Amino acid sequence: MIVTNSDKNKYVKNRRTQIPLAILMLIVFFSSNQTIPGARYINKYFSQADEEILFGEYDKAIAHYLKGMMSASWREEAVVFDDLGYAYLQKKEYEEAKKYLIQSLGFHRENFNPRFYLAAVYILNNEIELAAEQLKIIEENVYFDQSWMAKTSGLTPQKPNGKIIKAIELERIKKEKGIFLEKKSGSKIIIHLDAFDERNEGAFYFAQGVVCKINEEFDEAQRKLFEALEANYNEREVRLQLANLYLKQNKKDEAEEQLKKISSQVIPFPDLHPTKFDVYHRLKYHENYLIAALHGTFLKELQKGEIDEAIKALEKSLVVDERSFPINHNLALLYYDLEKIEEAETYCAKALWYKDFQKVSKDDAAGCHDLMGNIFYVQRRFDKALREFNNMLEIDKKNATGHYNLGIVYYALGDNQNAEQKWRKAIEYEQVTSRSEKERVASKSELDVSVIVRKKSISFMSYMALSQLYLKRNLIEKAAEECKKAISLKPSNPQPYLTMAKISITKEEIEKAASYIEKYLYLGGKKDKDVDSLLNLIKKRKKDKNPPALY
Repeated sequence: MIVTNSDKNKYVKNRRTQIPLAILMLIVFFSSNQTIPGARYINKYFSQADEEILFGEYDKAIAHYLKGMMSASWREEAVVFDDLGYAYLQKKEYEEAKKYLIQSLGFHRENFNPRFYLAAVYILNNEIELAAEQLKIIEENVYFDQSWMAKTSGLTPQKPNGKIIKAIELERIKKEKGIFLEKKSGSKIIIHLDAFDERNEGAFYFAQGVVCKINEEFDEAQRKLFEALEANYNEREVRLQLANLYLKQNKKDEAEEQLKKISSQVIPFPDLHPTKFDVYHRLKYHENYLIAALHGTFLKELQKGEIDEAIKALEKSLVVDERSFPINHNLALLYYDLEKIEEAETYCAKALWYKDFQKVSKDDAAGCHDLMGNIFYVQRRFDKALREFNNMLEIDKKNATGHYNLGIVYYALGDNQNAEQKWRKAIEYEQVTSRSEKERVASKSELDVSVIVRKKSISFMSYMALSQLYLKRNLIEKAAEECKKAISLKPSNPQPYLTMAKISITKEEIEKAASYIEKYLYLGGKKDKDVDSLLNLIKKRKKDKNPPALY
């Protein structure tokens, strides 16, 4: 099992057990080369309104959006039409909501979220035919499952910025929900992620169920409402609709069953129109200071060791800009550290997807491939891990971490020759890099937006890995030689002394073994069952070598 970049200073507690074979990843939380939004001119009223809408202060948000529009260009206005429409929807001012949402649809055809808000407005305003029309457009264009993969067969899939999508990226995003495929001339097809906020999937099925119920399409209404339940939409609202649906079909028993599931008390049989919509809103790609403010919250929580709160701050940042490479990357790192591998894979895949849409340094890009490789390694998907680590070398063929990681995977696959070769390369390239790098003091502005992390020595870990390899092959002297090199690099690290104790036992050098294990414990090495067994073995060997005198 591989350990992620385990030396996170005091900021992130490493929850994985340290073992000799550990893959290093350089953590970059909002590194200095990432631009914090706000560098360009922004509309301060829009920025303030964004923060207010994020925290549910809809009256204030509307006032600031409208005030900002007085001095905005038509292009700037178009960005906030869906926000205004959503705010008016929440306030139940449906005519105003319709006005802005209809305007929004004319500017961002790849954004299906305002179309859904509009459908909700129509339902709540009892304009069912218009609601059905909007819901049908969403259903025909947006994918919540993997069926979109078949649509790309034989075509050239591209990102919205025109870059060709590799097969590995298609594989990565197959779990994505809310995808829109835009066909271009010829054999090209554009893939839009987050065209529909996946948090609203359940609300979408609920809306469809309500419309079908009102139109007396009872079977389809039942199917959609149960889909809403499966997508974890508001259970009370769904079961009330189901009860009402069954009553319309004179199925009193089924209606009672639904009502019993949401209350132990007697609920009058409902005869209702929809009364509530739980609709999420994503503030898509606004240029404001909100991400910077949320990033500050994230850092504070991280420094306090409040990982869950740090994650919440980052997820709020995604509501402002789901395309952000650093936000997705950092969420993936935190989830990986919490051993929530599936969540880590999802966010890491998004970070790799979105890195082509913004300025990302080579080091950060390589670090993201490193993280994905770690994720695949933990899942024992070694072929994919190899591919990710080779991607690191495509970015920089002398990347020491990439070579070390490849060695780890080859070792896991039983390919000792390639493992040895890669670890030698890792040592060589780290030494070259160390000689060529000049020390640089980070500026205060960089420290304000960065988390400083100590790097583990790749050479140290490579020497340790080589010693393990040689020990496994019973090449005792070579194992000892590599382990001593590790000690020369990191004399205060306890791990090589434990390995040297094992080597000394193998060589029947009992006193040396005792000395090494003593040094291991003195330097803070963990005293576990293996160490206890080693201590007992040393004690037994000493006793066998020096039996008690006879009197």
